[in-house]
Amino acid sequence: MEIALLGVLALALGISHWALWRIYSRLQRLERGVAELSDLNLLHERMQALADTVQQVDAPRLRRELERIYDSLHVVDLSLQRLADQTSRPVIPAVSELGASHAEQVRSRVRTQLRDEGYQSIRILAGDHDLEADPATLRVEAQRQGLRVLGTVTVERGLVVDVNLDPNYALFP
Repeated sequence: MEIALLGVLALALGISHWALWRIYSRLQRLERGVAELSDLNLLHERMQALADTVQQVDAPRLRRELERIYDSLHVVDLSLQRLADQTSRPVIPAVSELGASHAEQVRSRVRTQLRDEGYQSIRILAGDHDLEADPATLRVEAQRQGLRVLGTVTVERGLVVDVNLDPNYALFP
């Protein structure tokens, strides 16, 4: 009977040893997982430092600076557009030197005047017959700062004396 008791005791000891080994291996895996999660403590510290930095930022001053930069970019963009319009014109001798007709000279002077005032995509809606009159009031269509404008240009003795262009939205009641 003692041998049977010893066998049961050895079996119980073996089972308990196996159970302890399983618990030990699970604890090892758990410790590795906890070690990986300990890096989250550094994340909390970094988030706190970021929150402190954000609180120190002067939001109204930052907004004013960003608006100033935006306005400056808008002015630079307009200047670049004017420069592009001026450089895109072919370099040719004055119209009067080419022996051009009076109508072509008037067209050239009107386009030059409007480009100098910041208009782009200029279309003179008057025909050659209207351009021959003196004084001549010409219907003109152009773009300025992205808006389509319509109006009249008055030419006397070959010189532009009046420019009256209004944005399209002003024409509606």
